[in-house]
Formats: sequence, structure tokens, C-alpha cells
Amino acid sequence: MPAAGGGGGAPSAGSGGDSGGTPGGSAGSGGGGGSGGAAPPPMEGTYLSGGKAVIHYGDLHFEIEPARGARIVSAKLGTEELLASKSVAGDNAGSTFWTSPQYGDNGWGWPPPSELDSEEYVGTVDGMSLVLVGEKVGESGADRLEDLSVTKKFSYDMAKQAVIVEYTIRNEGTDTRQVAPWEVTRVPGGGLTFFASDEDPVAAMGEGGKALTMTSKAEGAYWFDYADDQPETKLQSNAKGWVAHVGSGNVLLIKAFPDIMAAEQAPNMAEVELYTNHPENDSNAYIQIENQGAYAMIEGGAMVTYTVRWYLRALPDGVMAMPSKALLDLVTTTIQ
Repeated sequence: MPAAGGGGGAPSAGSGGDSGGTPGGSAGSGGGGGSGGAAPPPMEGTYLSGGKAVIHYGDLHFEIEPARGARIVSAKLGTEELLASKSVAGDNAGSTFWTSPQYGDNGWGWPPPSELDSEEYVGTVDGMSLVLVGEKVGESGADRLEDLSVTKKFSYDMAKQAVIVEYTIRNEGTDTRQVAPWEVTRVPGGGLTFFASDEDPVAAMGEGGKALTMTSKAEGAYWFDYADDQPETKLQSNAKGWVAHVGSGNVLLIKAFPDIMAAEQAPNMAEVELYTNHPENDSNAYIQIENQGAYAMIEGGAMVTYTVRWYLRALPDGVMAMPSKALLDLVTTTIQ
């Protein structure tokens, strides 16, 4: 499958290439592999290669694994990886997509339906976009999600230097379903996570009595500074259409999405949720940064789409990974 936008030579997904084996050189350059046994740099463009779906422009590298639920497995700026790897989070590595709520009359409990979370999605390149289509939830899945399927579309906004992720939930059955879209992103423990809100976060409901993730309030935002001995906790809050995280390498990840009102949230859930995993749970420490869209009725044959924009930015000189107006201003100017 040629690279979108005029590049050439990237093999199609599942062609047996190296897991990081995109051809050397930029799109259209025709070569330029590494020397001395070093792996060639990723080819610039949007393409399928070696079982991965790739968006690579300049210093930004975004990688999706179609065979594992079309999960986002890498989001890098230069050499700085933002997402939790398998060595950190095991089967919970990377960024996935579910439907909300998890608990209650319309919830699925645990584990999530494999058709959404972990089974193979079929990938194609459509112009400058990657389109990955999942199977519909079957009778053996969550009853209340039966006949729902998810399509994930990934593209790159050149002007905004952002990766656009469009999640489409389709109802392929005849019975009406009511769900909210839910993106779940895992990052390694550490760093600073924050979001703006007009109301204090609360302990997440339906989570077995987990304590509230401790935050501070400053400049109209809530700030979570991960501690080495952070217990397993979870918070939820109505927010203002974005959540951000600064990793240990001072690279800022911003996820921007449609802002919803409290009344539009799924039962016992919220627009933004933060979960902290403790190493006693058979994996290393990581943070789950979650965002949800509106709780909506989807009639048979209908669909809803939820769009999230991912921005990766190096902190400029003078902006520190600490609660500040400067850090908030960086977020607001980036997503405008």
C-alpha cells in the first residue's frame, strides 16, 4: 500500500515487516535507509506498514496496532514517548476506546467487549487518512452493546500539527442503544495531569469505593502531580473540552474534544476521569487519562461520531511542568 500523499513503498498491514519497519527516507524521497545496521528512520507520511498504522510528520510519530483493537501504541515527539508501554501497563498499554457507562443498567462491567478493545480491526488508507473498522459486538459480548461496532479514523492536520482521531459508533442492529463515547489513554506514572473546570472533582462512582485522586486548584484548573506512593484512586469531573499531561521529558500532550454539559454525561460517569494504577495490581504504576462524549440514543442503522484532537508540544523556555497560568495559556493557544 503506498504512503498517502505521494510516498511509496510501504507494505500493507500484516505483510510481515518489522514491527517498526517502515522504509527509510521521507515520502517521495525514494530511499535513504540507515547505515551500520541501524534501523532506518520512519518514512514521513500516513500509511500502513509491518502490521502497524503510522502517522509520521517531522518529529511527531503516531502508531496504531490494527490487530490489537486498533489501539494507539505510540505517541512520540522526537524520542519522547508519552504512552505507557506493555512493560509498564501490560495488556492495558497504549490508548483504547470503549463505550460508557461501565457500570449500572447500561454498563458492561469488566472486561470490556473484545470487539471494541482488543480484536483485530481492518485497516485501509483513504487519501491522507487511516480508516480502521472493527467487528460488531456479538451475543457473547455485553448484551446492551450487541450489534454496536466502532470505526476509528486517524488523520494529520498540517496547519494545527495535530492528529485527529474520529471514533464512529454504529448500531448495526434494530434495537436502540444508548451509550457515550469513551477514550482511555494510559501514560506512565509521574508527570503532571490537568484540566479546567468550574466545579470540584469527585471520587468516581461505580468504582468499588476507590478514593479521590488528590489534586490542587489554581488558575481555574485542577492539577494532579503524581506521587511515587500514589494509591489506586479515581476522580471524575465535568471539564471544558480538554485534558493535558506533561510527561517526565517535558513534552505536553493535549487531548481536545467536544465540551459537554453535566446533564449530557453518562450515568455515574463524567467528561474527564483520571485513574491511577498501583504496582500491586500486577503491573507498574500508570495513569489513565479518560475523556467522554455525550450520552446518546443510537437507533438501529444510525451512528454517532466523537472527534479527539491530539497535540504534542515541547515545553518552551520559561514554561515549567508545574501549575501556572503560562502552562494553561500554552494549552488554550494551541487548541484554538
